[in-house]
Amino acid sequence: MNEDDCGCGDSGCGATSRRREGIGLTRMDRREFVRTAAAGGATLALSPGVLPIAGPFFRQQGDHFVPADKKLSADWVGALFARGASTWYAGDDLATIGMPIGGICAGQLYITGDGRLVGWDIFNQNRNTGYGAVNYAVGRPPEETVSQGRLAAAPAVGQGFAIRVKTGDRTLDRTLDQRGFPGVRFCGEYPIARIEYADATSPVTVSLEAFSPFIPLDTPDSAMPATILRFTLRNTSAAPA
Repeated sequence: MNEDDCGCGDSGCGATSRRREGIGLTRMDRREFVRTAAAGGATLALSPGVLPIAGPFFRQQGDHFVPADKKLSADWVGALFARGASTWYAGDDLATIGMPIGGICAGQLYITGDGRLVGWDIFNQNRNTGYGAVNYAVGRPPEETVSQGRLAAAPAVGQGFAIRVKTGDRTLDRTLDQRGFPGVRFCGEYPIARIEYADATSPVTVSLEAFSPFIPLDTPDSAMPATILRFTLRNTSAAPA
């Protein structure tokens, strides 16, 4: 590959091809970049509604550019430890959710917004899905992959779960997906996905915790080639079920 292939010239990636199109680009040296970035950071710190992070800094001759004292704002540090609120998705927002859930060296696997597993790939097909306009097409469902620059059906996974609830003389069968529980909702906090299934006509609610065992400082357990799906069922009615 040369610069004609990738569009990378002396002025940075994409500069050559842009120059051919008549777009003027100027080269910025490292010192100019640092000054520009510092000025931009100062503007950001002074913008209303933006929490200042650190500084101000004044470089002394001979000092290392990164000071030992980062002068981190106490408010900013406190915000790092403040408890946040989880974001849940439901309805049409579930259509494009696909979170990686496969174990290390166990191939690619995704979990959808309603808890189905899709896109299982263990045969080293080397599908390049990392860049290109088609990869980030608006509305692309997780059931589609990219093959030779076009969207194609992802490898199917013959998998699924359902529940059967018996209460009194009534039996209720529901698949654990958006068809069985239209009100299902999803919370993705990688590497853990949480999914909740509930419906006004069902006396039982189901929650799913799905993850691959990626555990900080625990290499052996983090290297397990596994996907864990842990379901919790709860009877929310007054009658036995």
